[in-house]
Amino acid sequence: ISDNDVLVAGINWREVKSRADNVYFRDQKEKEQRFIAGFFNNELKLTNNLKWIIGARWDKYDTPDKSKISPQSILFYKPKDDHTIRLMYSQAIRAPFIADLFTNAQFSAGNLPDGSLAPIIRLIPNTNLNPMTIKSYELGYSTVFKKVNLDLNLYHYETKDMIAYSIDTHDSLLWHSSIP
Repeated sequence: ISDNDVLVAGINWREVKSRADNVYFRDQKEKEQRFIAGFFNNELKLTNNLKWIIGARWDKYDTPDKSKISPQSILFYKPKDDHTIRLMYSQAIRAPFIADLFTNAQFSAGNLPDGSLAPIIRLIPNTNLNPMTIKSYELGYSTVFKKVNLDLNLYHYETKDMIAYSIDTHDSLLWHSSIP
């Protein structure tokens, strides 16, 4: 836009297909998942020692059928050439992978120390998963001291809809991707 205002934008598209097999996707059907995203970042030079980057990303998934906007804002302050203080807020998502949604597998846990068979672990599909979201807050300081880069960061993360496996309370041998 100008020497003090730089805009970057783009689009990302991806398609993921799984091979039908008899190990992880026992229903023998191929699985597909598609993503599309658009983003922009605007870098504004407010003064000679103050810069602000503001941006956002929009993600859309077909499985699960969800979309999400993830904003970001970073403020850089340079009191001296070799000192930088930054303040950042951002949001991000991690959509469930094809394996999180569709895995249908059963594994033997081997033998117990007494020689008996350990329980079998079963993974079942869960197509109702929400994308995991994370909010990040960061305060940072960086400098160069005698040719050594020093970086000090304080940060805090908040997550929601964590994608993980859990034990079903009705069947101690049944594991599934966590339901939101």
